[in-house]
Amino acid sequence: MKTEKQEENKDIVYEVGCLFVPIISDKDVLTEVSNIKDLLVKFDFEFLSGDGPKMRDLAYSMKKMIDGKKNLFDKAYFVWLKFIANPDELDGLKKELDKNENILRYILIKTVKKDILVSEQKKVPSRTSETKEKKEIKPARVTKVVEEPFIVADSEVKVEEKKDLDDTIDKLVIK
Repeated sequence: MKTEKQEENKDIVYEVGCLFVPIISDKDVLTEVSNIKDLLVKFDFEFLSGDGPKMRDLAYSMKKMIDGKKNLFDKAYFVWLKFIANPDELDGLKKELDKNENILRYILIKTVKKDILVSEQKKVPSRTSETKEKKEIKPARVTKVVEEPFIVADSEVKVEEKKDLDDTIDKLVIK
């Protein structure tokens, strides 16, 4: 007979995020994602949603041993899948993910059923509320007007200025 805690933990929402090595083709990444979905079915987990694969720049280089060589990767395919699972059966999924040589790194987390995107987040309230009076902005007072002659530049002068500007920028850039 199952306890209340076991019944309560029966169906929890999880999300797995995977980074796949960028040396595999786009088609192979789709096959890998399909294989992970098949694993979810194999363990009787209910797939809810997912996204990817998308090539991402990594915040730092990650290493992976492939064929006895250490490889550093600055990019990876990112995929996430959300599913409902019994926590007692997650060990089998972890073991299968650990075996996958094309996964650079993965993370398995407990989450909520509803997809929460940035666009759905609450907006930060402004400093001034609608009930407060708005302050009138007064224009700055002009103290002195300086008139400069208007010079019409021909195209040769513009090219010279652009070249000078490019040279100046090249001098400022640290190489």
